[in-house]
Amino acid sequence: MSVVTMTRRERMRAKLADLKFPSALEVVDDILARADGSALSVAHALEQLLDAQIELRMQRRLESAQRTSRLCIIKVFMMGGG
Repeated sequence: MSVVTMTRRERMRAKLADLKFPSALEVVDDILARADGSALSVAHALEQLLDAQIELRMQRRLESAQRTSRLCIIKVFMMGGG
């Protein structure tokens, strides 16, 4: 599908994918539907897209920190199981 024949929504989804914003990509259709229905301002819609992506990144950082912290190994050692 060429860029000319893509709808604005399709172009936005493609750009979110190019930016590697998977969480924003998951919620974009719902947010745009609410914005189209005037239930959501453009600024609020953009804020929600960004919030979704930030939340995902923070969750991934937390999971990564937990995996690399080795707290389980230390806990087992301190309890005499090691």
